[in-house]
Amino acid sequence: MKKKLISLLLCAVLMLSVLAGCGSGNTASTGETTAGGTKAEEKTESTTETATDTKSSDDFDLLIGVSIRSLDNEYYVFVSQGIEAFAEQLREETGMKVEVQTLLCEYSNDQQINDIKSLISKGGDRCIIYVDPNDTSICGTIAELCEEAGIYWGSAWSFQDGVIPTDYDYYVYYQTPGIEESMEELCLDLFASFKTPNTGKILAIQGNMATTAGVARFHGLELALEKTSGVELVDAQDCNFEVAKTQECLTTWLSMYDFDEIDAVWVDNDENAMAAIEVLASRGYDGKVVTTGFDGTSTAAAAISKGTMFGSVCSNAQLQGGLGCSYLYAVWNGDVDLSTVPADERAFYTITSVITPENIDSYISDYIDAGAPDIDWMDYKQLILSGYDVN
Repeated sequence: MKKKLISLLLCAVLMLSVLAGCGSGNTASTGETTAGGTKAEEKTESTTETATDTKSSDDFDLLIGVSIRSLDNEYYVFVSQGIEAFAEQLREETGMKVEVQTLLCEYSNDQQINDIKSLISKGGDRCIIYVDPNDTSICGTIAELCEEAGIYWGSAWSFQDGVIPTDYDYYVYYQTPGIEESMEELCLDLFASFKTPNTGKILAIQGNMATTAGVARFHGLELALEKTSGVELVDAQDCNFEVAKTQECLTTWLSMYDFDEIDAVWVDNDENAMAAIEVLASRGYDGKVVTTGFDGTSTAAAAISKGTMFGSVCSNAQLQGGLGCSYLYAVWNGDVDLSTVPADERAFYTITSVITPENIDSYISDYIDAGAPDIDWMDYKQLILSGYDVN
């Protein structure tokens, strides 16, 4: 309970500091004036030849690439909302022609790499890229592609050992929500809610255990289980964040186990939690066997209100996307000298909030219904909570 209040207070403090910053001036929004004009203008002039070299005739000053899995997952819709909000503020304050291009890899490593290559070819060094790597193994490949092309980029969630932003000139940052602690907190609250508190049986639908996020979320569950000896993990299956695999797995489990003895199905993201609830409902177990999730989507919020889902974790996706691109722009535009940025601002944690029946009403009104927050999207440091240990 105490941790949950701390998480929500952190979120509240973040939003208050954000709103307070709206009236303050900053060089990232206007560009530093030089004899030849703003840095943004200098960048545009200096890349005319590059645009010709890459055979790009597109009419933009800055191309923001957004490489993600699928917009079928509302988490990525929230990411896109934040990026569009940042892009709109940038257009208004600088007069720049800013294009946002969203690349959907649909869970394919090869597709994501090819998409990034095409984006680099189109944008040249008028391009910055926000990437949620499909899995950890391709982070190094993306880093090398962007390094060779001189493209500033940042990644979210998946971190590949040895691929460290400070070892590169163009890998600006790695960001991730504080996954393990928030998931452990959610699971401890879940276990305490069982008919016999802290005693029962659960099944676990893992995401993609080849990703940093998948491993960290499941580890959060493991930490909670270590502290709650009365709860048994009956079975666990990697479903790769895919709805069809989740449905198939749960259907199989329904024929293997007596669900009258199962208290909950732990699921590591909201989209798959909804798929699990659908299967459970088909057998009359919706509300009797609850689920968990991660992302804090509107469908998850509705399910928590209804009682078919116990809880989720909000990763503040709008801030991840919008402020993540703001950070990339500040470096691209020359407002930030990346060589002077400390390591704990190149790999860092971002704020999360645990959502349960206890706080669901305020979460819906303050986050789901409110849309993209009215903040100063140029102030990217709002995104950074604490340093991430890359070793």
